[in-house]
Amino acid sequence: MATAALWIAFAGCSQPSPTVNPVEPISLHAMQAMLADSQFSGLAAVMASWCPPCREELPVLAKFYDKYKDRGIRVLAISIDTDGASAVQPLINELKIPYPVFWVGTEAGRHYKIRGVPTLLVIRNGVIQQKIAGRLSYGAIEAIVQEILSAPADPNAV
Repeated sequence: MATAALWIAFAGCSQPSPTVNPVEPISLHAMQAMLADSQFSGLAAVMASWCPPCREELPVLAKFYDKYKDRGIRVLAISIDTDGASAVQPLINELKIPYPVFWVGTEAGRHYKIRGVPTLLVIRNGVIQQKIAGRLSYGAIEAIVQEILSAPADPNAV
C-alpha cells in the first residue's frame, strides 16, 4: 500500500504544468493583419522557447500586460520556434504567461527581419514604431509603454 502511494506521488511530480493559456498557431498573414490593425498599440515580443533571454523577458512583459491591459496597451508574444506551438507551450505553462502567445514559425522572423531573439516590436495604432533586439529591463519597457501612451504614431516608422 505504501509503495502504491509513493508511486502515485512520484508519478504526479512528472506531470506537465496544465495549459491555461494555449499557444495559438496563426498564419503570417493573420499576424500581419492583427499587428496592422489601427486599434493595436502595444508590444509584440518575438521569441523562441530555446532562448534564455526570452525566458527572462516574458515574465517582465506579463507585468506590463497586467498593469496596462485596461489602458489599451496590448502585449503578445510571437514564437518563431521551428517545431510548432507544442515546442513553446511548456515554457508558457511553466512561466504562467497570461497574455496571448502565437506560433508563426521562422516565417515571421524572415518577414519582420528579426536578427536575434528576443526582439520587441513596439506598435502604435497598427504601425511598427521600433524594433528592439535583446532583452530589455523593466525600466526600459516602462519608458517605451509611456511613450506609446503619450505620443502620436509615426506613419512612416519601421
